[in-house]
Amino acid sequence: MLLKKVECSDLVLLRRGKLKRHFTFFFLLFLFMSGASADVIAPLIEARDDLKTRQAVRQRAELKPLADQYTQLVQGVMVQRPTQAIEVIFGPVLSAPPENRVLPLFGPEEVILPGKLNAKGPNNDHVDFHAVDEIGFVQFYFGPDGVSLHGAALYLRVDDQFIPIRSAGDFTERLRWEKSRLEALTKWLNEHLPKE
Repeated sequence: MLLKKVECSDLVLLRRGKLKRHFTFFFLLFLFMSGASADVIAPLIEARDDLKTRQAVRQRAELKPLADQYTQLVQGVMVQRPTQAIEVIFGPVLSAPPENRVLPLFGPEEVILPGKLNAKGPNNDHVDFHAVDEIGFVQFYFGPDGVSLHGAALYLRVDDQFIPIRSAGDFTERLRWEKSRLEALTKWLNEHLPKE
């Protein structure tokens, strides 16, 4: 009798295993057929700094409140509005990505954008840069319809007082420079973004 119970439980396990494989196969097939895709990670490359040193100082406690402030600013910029309204606030789209931009140490290293869910139809996704006065730049990521805002990043404008991170010793001066620019950027955005 014990032998039959073992054989029976083996049969149940075998059936469960086959069901799991079938379920996995059909789930993957469904995803493939529906055109679903994963999120896209768009890196925000920063070549002005030594990348190893930049990574080493990014976790410093002094940057945490600035990172929180940056996130709040991006959320304010990310409000869905027509592209014409964006141009009224920030001015015209820049003809090329500005070379005098720098990603703040407290800014994210990438933007996560939703993947294209429907492979059918035109893909009008694009990236626009706008100047934020003489203080910085905003980068907008638009979705496949060319209108829906899917992401944004804020950069600071490099000037003659900019300190690149080449060693850990550059951190204090760079932090002082970034704080003053972030304060000016925050003030400008608060004055120019429509109150929702």
